[in-house]
Amino acid sequence: MQDAKRAAELCQLVADQHTSLEFAIIGGDELRVRALIEAGANINATNKGGGTALMIASTRGHEPCARALIEAGANINATQERGRTALMIASTMGHEPCARALIEAGANINATEKVGWTTLIIASAEGHEPCVRALIEAGANINATEKDGGTALMFASSNGHEPCARALIEAGDNINATDKRGRTALWIASTRGHEPCACALIEAGAKR
Repeated sequence: MQDAKRAAELCQLVADQHTSLEFAIIGGDELRVRALIEAGANINATNKGGGTALMIASTRGHEPCARALIEAGANINATQERGRTALMIASTMGHEPCARALIEAGANINATEKVGWTTLIIASAEGHEPCVRALIEAGANINATEKDGGTALMFASSNGHEPCARALIEAGDNINATDKRGRTALWIASTRGHEPCACALIEAGAKR
């Protein structure tokens, strides 16, 4: 009976530590995060959606907390239910410092989520130029395609994110690539009415 009670107490302690860790990260409390890590909090525990503490830090943009978790050995390439990694999440939210911390730690920059989007495609579609440039500098595959053949440049052009489009063009993106429907980045930018993107592509020599 006593052993069972002790086991229950230990289980509750672990649960409380994980909950405390999440709350500390949400609040950006690096010192508290480090204290909880030292106390034995499970840094790789997941919530119902498969999210980890590092993903929470990446979502919130709390770089110091992210670095504390990375230093403690957090799984930087863990994926949640949609197949997204902490790096994908940081890039989705435009949190460049977190993205760079993950890249420096060796995160897989060319990983794909369940629908085939890479981190670079995600950052380009969202219009986060600093993240796009960080990924390019790290050697991300600029011509990778998702399941329908779309590239990062096509998504940047589709959403009118000229700075991202120019960063990709400067990096040597295949500006005349076509998706499975035969559309180019220029065609997409033009039909969507994104003149700055269209002009950037024409200046770079895109076929009309």
